[in-house]
Amino acid sequence: MPGEVVFIDTNVWVARMFADHPFHERARERLNELVQDEKRLGLSSQIIREIVSVCTLGRNLSRAMTWEELRMQLGPIFSQTIFLNETETSAKLLIELGQRLAIRGKQIHDTNIVAVMLAHEVSRLVTFNPDDFQRFAEIELIVP
Repeated sequence: MPGEVVFIDTNVWVARMFADHPFHERARERLNELVQDEKRLGLSSQIIREIVSVCTLGRNLSRAMTWEELRMQLGPIFSQTIFLNETETSAKLLIELGQRLAIRGKQIHDTNIVAVMLAHEVSRLVTFNPDDFQRFAEIELIVP
């Protein structure tokens, strides 16, 4: 289906941004395949916050990025993605999913990603952390 939105998790973007990341090639290839297949790459403000947090901290990466490097990396990402905003609908879905699945603590962040996806009728998520999303039967997971 041309134009289908596929949501991209933080860890895939981070792997693509660091050439020395162990999953760099897998991330780059999968994102390129999606674009060639005329898929639209989705992200949210939460994903941007997570990218900024991970990249400026540099934990488990070869180094931390400066704000200038980050700006240069994010520019192309913004130009090739569709932004899925958090809405009242996604907030209600977050509460519904949280209650139904007994979500607690940090799990709420992944639940919010799924709520935003569902609010925008997006059902596919590309992630290197499928275990974090297994509880959500509503979405299909794609591991690069």
